[in-house]
Amino acid sequence: MTNPKDAKKGPATDEKKPGDKKTMMDEVSKGLRDLVGKVFGESGSKFFDDAKDKVEEFSNQATKKLFEFTDSVLDSLKLKDNGTVKKARDTVEDALKKAGILKEEPDEEFF
Repeated sequence: MTNPKDAKKGPATDEKKPGDKKTMMDEVSKGLRDLVGKVFGESGSKFFDDAKDKVEEFSNQATKKLFEFTDSVLDSLKLKDNGTVKKARDTVEDALKKAGILKEEPDEEFF
């Protein structure tokens, strides 16, 4: 018998659900890589992996540039210190990081 308190907790937030968009994209990517590997061998798999890494890096750089532009606009409009605007910007940034679209940069102060 399960504990009723455990039932209220629900699924963990880090679990991947079958209908989850990231899970679906990971499965599609894995399937494409397998297909390319079977058709073109190891060199095809390596090309696929390299292309995937380059696309992810490009996406990350584009997202960073968008945030830099947004920050400059907020600064010029003197909205950078507005609490609501800061919270909304940080929420979007956190969501993009959680989705894997924006990579977290290590703090340079710690080096």
